[in-house]
Amino acid sequence: MSNLFKKAAYFTDIHFGRNGNNPAALIDNINFLQWFIEEAKTRGCETMIFGGDWHDNRHSLHVSTMHASIEGLQLLNDNFE
Repeated sequence: MSNLFKKAAYFTDIHFGRNGNNPAALIDNINFLQWFIEEAKTRGCETMIFGGDWHDNRHSLHVSTMHASIEGLQLLNDNFE
């Protein structure tokens, strides 16, 4: 049986929208994802696994949080299999 991937990078609990949808926290989330992608690529990871808690509040999302969340998902989609 062959492996599904060579190396994977894993993270969890990014909590988009934390601190009451604080704009600085949203920027921190995007900056973290950019750092995570760079680290994963440096270490030869081709696959990314996310463990959960993408949004801080599952019952309502502020428009700015939704925008940053989609930006973050696009970053991950563009950089991993």
